[in-house]
Amino acid sequence: MYLFNVWNMLHLYWKKITLLFLFVIFSGVLFAQNYPAKNMPNYDKKLIHFGITMGLNRSAFKFEKSEEFILEDSIMGIEPIGGPGFNLGIISNLSFGEHGDFRFIPSLSFAERILEYQLVNDQRKRMKVESTYLDFPFHLKLKSDRIGDFRFYVIGGYKFAIDMVSNKGAKGAEKKIRIGTFDNFLEYGIGTDFYFEMFKFSLEMKFANSLKNNLVQDPDLKYASVLDKLLAKTFLFSLHFE
Repeated sequence: MYLFNVWNMLHLYWKKITLLFLFVIFSGVLFAQNYPAKNMPNYDKKLIHFGITMGLNRSAFKFEKSEEFILEDSIMGIEPIGGPGFNLGIISNLSFGEHGDFRFIPSLSFAERILEYQLVNDQRKRMKVESTYLDFPFHLKLKSDRIGDFRFYVIGGYKFAIDMVSNKGAKGAEKKIRIGTFDNFLEYGIGTDFYFEMFKFSLEMKFANSLKNNLVQDPDLKYASVLDKLLAKTFLFSLHFE
């Protein structure tokens, strides 16, 4: 419960948190310029290193309506609503120079997405889609010069995801919205590395946009038949320990 309360706070104030995050980055750059690296000065010269990651996410659907929406007189509108979730993963990092890394971060990700349907007589119905993903992201990490015990980076890449609780095979419930088992994402974000005496700590903000229509078409499912496409999008705030 505490975890979701924290995430709801992050969601409400995400713009202010983003500005604070950028302020920390630039303040760190200005402050660290006067100090040489003193913690783990040879850390980035290692070819391979490992770590763990944990994070909070918020996921939602982007959608396109089908022609059935025009014909369906009981549904007046559809609104996507984001839901909270969290991620746990293992970091494998391969360095290929002072300013570049290749990263593979297999993770377990829990996500929740909601579609709210506006019905006649001002009634509303919510369709909740919950997923438990096995994520296999491959990222390129480009790093700034190290300034003291601080470094800024950008990250981007591709992620393949398997939904282990996909309701693709669900039977007979007209309330269901079925999604496929497999998905593909484009991911990109920014982060900061902080070097401590025994480990490196990183803060990272990342966005993931689905490249694949994940809706399972079924004309017998009323709330799915008015949709033509469902594409997932996710915001992830992560803590890395390496």
